[in-house]
Amino acid sequence: MNNYSEYAKCYFLENNPSQNCDVYVDEDENTIIFKHVENLIPGVLLKSIIGMYVCNKYYTFDYMIRTNLSSVYFIPKLWEKLCDFPRRDFIGGEKDVDNSYFPFVSGAGIVLSCDVIEEILRVVTTYGISDYRLSLPDDVAISHILIYSFRETQIQRIEMYNCVGEITEEMVQTLCQDENICHFRSRNDIDRNIDVENMKRLSTFGKSGAKMERTFHF
Repeated sequence: MNNYSEYAKCYFLENNPSQNCDVYVDEDENTIIFKHVENLIPGVLLKSIIGMYVCNKYYTFDYMIRTNLSSVYFIPKLWEKLCDFPRRDFIGGEKDVDNSYFPFVSGAGIVLSCDVIEEILRVVTTYGISDYRLSLPDDVAISHILIYSFRETQIQRIEMYNCVGEITEEMVQTLCQDENICHFRSRNDIDRNIDVENMKRLSTFGKSGAKMERTFHF
């Protein structure tokens, strides 16, 4: 998972209600584990915040990517794109519009500069996490905090290719040549086996010397 260690350090995030400590970092398995039941709401939000806390405390970094298991990033291409963006007050990803909520950054790939992470942690530490935010999907809740703290900051688009149907190796090769796309997501809510096959093709792509890498950078 950390094949591109010169660019990023990656972690899985998990919840475990039975562990003996609040937070456990398993460096052998590249996993940060929070003492909480493993659920969608509010579990994903809480372990995301804990991941931010751990990495902000123990690492120096420019950007953090909060992504998910349905995503694959082409890390070198992402790094080239980030080099063109500012390293402060940066919020990047794909804006999602759902009539149930305000516009938010898709949780498939939220890219934040270090100072933005610090501000999220300041808000959470100072004010806690409101019941309203705890009731929201994780990406909507994180975006709500960002709107509160960075009203004037524009979301910089980092283009994501959504694989809703089966993709071929030829399609993957073509997509990887597109300089604008460095983030691939495969989500088929009807047949998740399609996602499995798509992820295999994306993760093992290497016909032209390129290599795909899943990243969980916290």
